[in-house]
Amino acid sequence: MPPPRPILDVAGLTLRFGGLTSLDDVSLRHHRGSVLAVIGPNGAGKTSLFNCLTGAYRPRRGSAHFWPTHVRGVTPWAPAAAPARRPRAGPAGRRTDAATDAAGEAMDGQAARGEAEDGEIEDGGIVEDEAAGRGAGPAVARRPVELFGRSPHAVARLGVARTFQNIRLFGDLTALDNVRVGVEVRARVGAGRALLPLPRVRREAAAVTSTAWELLDFVGLADRAGQPAAGLPYGAQRRLEIARALGTRPSLLLLDEPAAGATAAERRDLVDLIGQIRARGISVLLIEHDMRLVSAVADTVVVLAFGKVIATGTPAEVRADPAVIGAYLGTG
Repeated sequence: MPPPRPILDVAGLTLRFGGLTSLDDVSLRHHRGSVLAVIGPNGAGKTSLFNCLTGAYRPRRGSAHFWPTHVRGVTPWAPAAAPARRPRAGPAGRRTDAATDAAGEAMDGQAARGEAEDGEIEDGGIVEDEAAGRGAGPAVARRPVELFGRSPHAVARLGVARTFQNIRLFGDLTALDNVRVGVEVRARVGAGRALLPLPRVRREAAAVTSTAWELLDFVGLADRAGQPAAGLPYGAQRRLEIARALGTRPSLLLLDEPAAGATAAERRDLVDLIGQIRARGISVLLIEHDMRLVSAVADTVVVLAFGKVIATGTPAEVRADPAVIGAYLGTG
């Protein structure tokens, strides 16, 4: 049986702020389709790791090789039947949808030329998996891309999404509109076309809304779609932030302390939700202090202390590691 394929390989990551070393030669490997948890005491460098991976920080040295999955445009979250073929010609004297869409090509050309810089999988000569291209599944890059040095938007376009330790929702927007913001990261219509009442613009806007509804239903918030995010209970806000991140169609989802402040019931629901996300083929990289939750969902645990990796293994292995007990879990 071949070894599991990686989705992320971090090597020698070092991050400094002046004379303070936040991350010191950190290396880890995340296998595709698995849940990897990063634990450690406060100040260990866990969130700094996420910030480096998502383009918020630029490390002094190191690499983060990421194998993207090809996602083109706005796609449904729920399985859908194959779309009907568009007519290639319309009645005499009328423009077809394709012809009408072509009216926006000139205005949208600059955005199209910038797609590679924004993280399309074709960037950098990446070759798609031939088996996936024949319909065996999503097209996965055979060669990795480097995450470090890219902008947050470019990282998101490559398929890396995150939530935050401190919830960052648009409080005045409804739950539905918050998720739409995430889905629109995958929009193919550029700024030029968006200003025109073109059929393609209308179709994509409808697809964005439909996918946002599906995601709200997936996290159990469809009945709160019209409520402002700021008025939702804390646990619902956590789930809404996950739905927004999923709207970008990531192949790697970074969750920063998703159980912080959650009740026991909300933690149980979170375990179920992470399992459902994994079942969709999405790899999960998790920062969490709740070891019961980590033990329930994680395949592998990496332990950070003072910016260094001190242990790597299964949840049971790290719980029994003397270095981990002394640095994080305590002896009581």
